[in-house]
Amino acid sequence: MSFKEVINQEHIVRFLVSSFQGNRIAGAYLFLGKEGVGREKTAKEFAKLINCLKASVDCCDECPSCIAIEHDKHVDVHWYRPIDNTITMAQMRDLEKYIFLKPYELKKKVFIICDAECLGEESSNALLKTLEEPPADSVIILIASQAKALLSTIRSRCQQIIFNSLDETRVKDILIEQHGLTPLRAHFISYLAQG
Repeated sequence: MSFKEVINQEHIVRFLVSSFQGNRIAGAYLFLGKEGVGREKTAKEFAKLINCLKASVDCCDECPSCIAIEHDKHVDVHWYRPIDNTITMAQMRDLEKYIFLKPYELKKKVFIICDAECLGEESSNALLKTLEEPPADSVIILIASQAKALLSTIRSRCQQIIFNSLDETRVKDILIEQHGLTPLRAHFISYLAQG
C-alpha cells in the first residue's frame, strides 16, 4: 500500500508530501472527516513516509520500516483506539511514557489516536500537556469526525486537515471496478454510504 491507495484525498497527500520534503512536519495533526474517507489509511501511510528508508515522494513499501508499520508491528508507531467508547487515562499515560523516549529504530515516533472524540476530560487534559511541547522526534495524529467534540485547546495545538467525502458516482465506480458489484447493487450501496 502507499499514498496511491488513498482515494479522493489528493490535496491532503500533496500537503503531507510537501511537509515531508520541506522538513516541515508538525508535532501534531488533527485528521477530520467522516468515517471511511481514508483518515486512518492516510495516517499509516504518513507514518511510513516519514520513516521510510528510501522515501522521496511516497513510501517504498519494501524496507523493513514500511513493512513493520504496514502490519502494525513497529515499536515506534503506537495506535490508540477507544476501549468501551473511551480513550482512557491509562492509554494517555502510555503515550506520555513513550513519547519522551528516543525512537527505537525510526526517525520519528508516531502516535495515532483513533476516534479522538472519545477522549474524556481527564485524558484530554493529559494529552493537552503533551501537546504543549511535543518532542521533536515525535508526531501525534488525532483522528476525529467532528472538531467540536475536542477541547478547543487541543484543536488549537494541531494542524487541522479536512478529509473530503467521496461523491456517490465515485463510490459506485469503486464498488464496480474493485469489488465486482453489479451496477444496480453498487448504486444502492453508494447511495447508503453517503460518501
